Amino acid sequence: YYSDLKTNTITVKLNYYDRKVAGGTPVDINSEATTYSYKPSSYPSSVYDKNGEVVLSNLITYVVGKSVKPDNLLDTYYYWTSQSDAVGENGIKSKYNYHTGSNYVATPYHTDCYGRVDTEGKNEKWVTYLDKDGKEIEEKNAKAENVSTISIWYFNTPKKYSYTISLATKFDELTPNADGTYHGIKEVKSVGDNEPLFFNQRLGGAGGTDKENAPSAYLEAYGIKQGYVNIITETARTIKVGEGDAQKTLKFIGWATDTAGKNIVSTNYKYGLRITGNVNVYAIYGESELNHPGVNVQGVKPEQYFDEKNVSKTRISTMFTAYNCPDKDTNIENIGIVYLRVSSSQTEKAMDKLTDKQLFDLRNSIAKVVSQAEYTLFKSGSVDSEASKVIVDISGSTASGFKYKVVDTTPPPSGFEAVLSDKNRGQFTHIFSTSVIKGYTYYTFATMGYKNYPANSTDKSVYVDTTTDPKNVVTYITSDNFAKFEFDANGNYNQPQISN
Repeated sequence: YYSDLKTNTITVKLNYYDRKVAGGTPVDINSEATTYSYKPSSYPSSVYDKNGEVVLSNLITYVVGKSVKPDNLLDTYYYWTSQSDAVGENGIKSKYNYHTGSNYVATPYHTDCYGRVDTEGKNEKWVTYLDKDGKEIEEKNAKAENVSTISIWYFNTPKKYSYTISLATKFDELTPNADGTYHGIKEVKSVGDNEPLFFNQRLGGAGGTDKENAPSAYLEAYGIKQGYVNIITETARTIKVGEGDAQKTLKFIGWATDTAGKNIVSTNYKYGLRITGNVNVYAIYGESELNHPGVNVQGVKPEQYFDEKNVSKTRISTMFTAYNCPDKDTNIENIGIVYLRVSSSQTEKAMDKLTDKQLFDLRNSIAKVVSQAEYTLFKSGSVDSEASKVIVDISGSTASGFKYKVVDTTPPPSGFEAVLSDKNRGQFTHIFSTSVIKGYTYYTFATMGYKNYPANSTDKSVYVDTTTDPKNVVTYITSDNFAKFEFDANGNYNQPQISN
C-alpha cells in the first residue's frame, strides 16, 4: 500500500509487515509490506543541529512521530534512525531470534515477515539512502543536500503478553464478594523472558491433544516450536469452610476477569485458555455451580492503518469465548457481534453506570434482535423496533452488528460463517473508517444461539426463539460483559476495558 501524505524535498518511506486480516482464516502476518511515504512540508527545529544543518536521523525520528505507528495484537515493531544503529549493539543484535534460539547477528538487511534473516542481500537495508535517480548513497556520505529518499524498515517480532492469575487452595486464600461468592487471592505471575507468552499460545504443559500442543501456524513460522508454556495453573475444585454442623463446601464456579465473578471466561478448574491479551483472572467460588452455558467477550487494542486508497481505517477485534460448554460444542448454532455506538459525551450517563436491571434488559433485547436477524450485517431498528427502543433508551444508541452461522469445515468459511476452536473460542475483526469512529465509544457485546439449552438455567436474560422448529429450538444468550472502545475527536483511542 502507498500513502503520500505531504510533499516537499526528502521523502521518508516507512515499511513494515502488518497483520493479515482475512475472514475465516487463522491470524497471520502479511508477507506483503505496507509502505507509507512522508514528505514534510517544513522541518521543526528538532530536525536541525546547532549549525542549522538537517540531521537525517532527527528527520527520521520526526517523521516516525507524525506517522501511523505499526502495532497489532500479534507483533511488536522496532525501528532505527540510522543503519549504523541498526547493526550496532542496541540494534538488531539486541533482539531475540526464535529461529536460532539466540540473539540476531548484525545482519545489515531487513528480515522477512517472520523474522528470517536475508543471507543473500536481496532485501533493502534497515536504513537506505537514495539520490534523486534512485541510486544508493552510503550512510557516511548521506546528507540533506544529496538524499532524495530515505527508506526505513521496521523489525517485527511476536508480541509478548503477561498474566496474573489469582487462585485458591484453601479458605485463607479466598476473599468474599458482596453476593456471597469468593475470589482467589493466591497469585501466580508470569516469569518474563523465561516463559514468554504469545498470541494464541495456551497456559499449561504438554499433555493436551496434538493440536493443542502444536503452535499456531504464524508462531511456527517465527521459529516458536510449541503452542503451550510450561505453566500449570490449577485451583482447588472444592474448599471446606467452617467445622462440624456449620461446615459447608465452596465449589469452584469458574475463572473470571473481575473479582466479582461477573465476567466468566472458563469453568475448567485447570486454567488452559489461549492467550489473547494480558491475562488477569481470578478463581471464583460459591455454594452453587453454574447451571447454564454463557458467553464472554474481550477487546483487543484497535489497530489503525491506511488502506490502498489512502483512507484511514481502524480495526476493532473482539475475542469470543463460550464457557461451561463441552469442547467442540455442536449446540452452538450461531454467533453475533453487536456494537452500540454512543457519543463519548454520553457515556457517563449511560453505559458506564448501568444498573443490574438495565444490563439485564439490554442483554435480553440484544438477544431478541439477533435471534431475528439474518446472517448478514444488521441494524436493530430494522429487525425489531420494540427491542431496539429498549436498547436506545438504556444506551443512547441503536444496535448494529454481524450474525455468523457456525460451521465445522476445513476450508475457510465464506460470507457470514464462522469456525470456532475446539474450546469454542473465536476472534472477530471488523473494519471501520476512522472518520466514523471519531468522538464515539463502541460497546461490543457477543451473542450465542444455543440448541438444547438447559431448562433449569438461572439466567433469565436469554431469549428463546419460539419461531424455530420445536425439535430444534435455539436460545439466544448475550455476553455477561461488554468490551469498551473509546475514541477521541481525532479517532485516537483509549485502552479498551472490560466492564460488567
